[in-house]
Amino acid sequence: MHSSVTAPETWTAAGSPHDLAYDTEITAAVTIEPCAVVTIAAGKTITVAAGGILVAAGTADQPISIGAEPGAAPWASIRFIGGTGKLAYTTLDHGGDPLNSGPQYAAVLDVRGGSDITKLQVLELDHVTVSASASQGLYLNTGGQLTDSSTTLTVTGSVGAPIHSWTSAAGTIPFGSYTGNGSDVIILSAMGCSTAGAVGEGVSNGTVTLHQLGVPYLVGHSASAGDLCVTGGPTGNPLATLVIEAGVTMRFKRGGQMRIDQFEGTAPATGALVAVGTAAAPIVFTSAQPTPGAGDWNGIWLLAVPNASTKIAYAKVEYAGAASVTGSASCPISSSAINDAAIRIFGPPSGEIVTNTTISDCASNGIDRGYQGPPTDFLPTNTFTNVAGCKETYPKDTNGACPTSVPCP
Repeated sequence: MHSSVTAPETWTAAGSPHDLAYDTEITAAVTIEPCAVVTIAAGKTITVAAGGILVAAGTADQPISIGAEPGAAPWASIRFIGGTGKLAYTTLDHGGDPLNSGPQYAAVLDVRGGSDITKLQVLELDHVTVSASASQGLYLNTGGQLTDSSTTLTVTGSVGAPIHSWTSAAGTIPFGSYTGNGSDVIILSAMGCSTAGAVGEGVSNGTVTLHQLGVPYLVGHSASAGDLCVTGGPTGNPLATLVIEAGVTMRFKRGGQMRIDQFEGTAPATGALVAVGTAAAPIVFTSAQPTPGAGDWNGIWLLAVPNASTKIAYAKVEYAGAASVTGSASCPISSSAINDAAIRIFGPPSGEIVTNTTISDCASNGIDRGYQGPPTDFLPTNTFTNVAGCKETYPKDTNGACPTSVPCP
């Protein structure tokens, strides 16, 4: 039997099972030997707090088992709040009781640290399996990340999704297996931008890469707006970048959007989007609705003068173009004051930054050239199918004037 740990301990294989019958706080080093068995009572939480280190040092031949007490209901979670850990060749089974939290915020492993601006690598995972969670397998939040050395995570049998992650931490999710769950998606919180005095959870510092992990990313959940924001600046970092690997699918909840920069303007962008697929493995931006339709989500908005690194290539943008209240500097089409579009560009681009991309089933325009300046043509290399409005809108000239007859291809 174990209670809260304030001095270093080793939980041996010979002493197994090690039973945690109560909520337990760890503020010192705990080492779990290979082949050890740990059981946790129903609804109980293990918190690795400041000063705490949890090392489960299993091997391929002698894995560690962490699970529910025999015949008991699920335990809650192992939370890293101020402490750190490493789990190797370890199986965590029948945890994830959401207790009093919303189910989308619960997981077997709850990893926190700092904020999405001051991110911390908190936990290393090496050949870890999370099975039969009553919620999610892993929740990366409040700036908590996995280490760069993490590898081979398997999450299966979760009632919810395998992983819920703040966007800023999603690049640390390792390659592994994430199928066989209630919903085989990786949830991105998508709660908007981080600004001085207000904490969101977008990409606001450095580069985040969304890897192709074999399941789609779901942008937003039932308690978030689905606003994935990429904007730099708050920490003095002039550029925040979201890189999306070839073959990735991103599903947006109804009314969701991707914003590169927070506000419309003519200043240089502090955010960048690099979404470059291939002909064989395009990047797909689509609706999360069970039966998708045009206008399910807003689209991709580049809200400042695009950074030179911003590029969308070999992508598909589907079911976007929902009505918004955000106007732009493009010439109104058919007396409309707002030219919504699947892709909106609010600052003069350096060239054709959207190439070899298909925009389909759009409730408004394909691409809104919502700036003042020369009209970069996006028609030569892109495909537009079932677009309700114009394939591309027409920008005002440098004086803010529009042609007498506004082109609408």
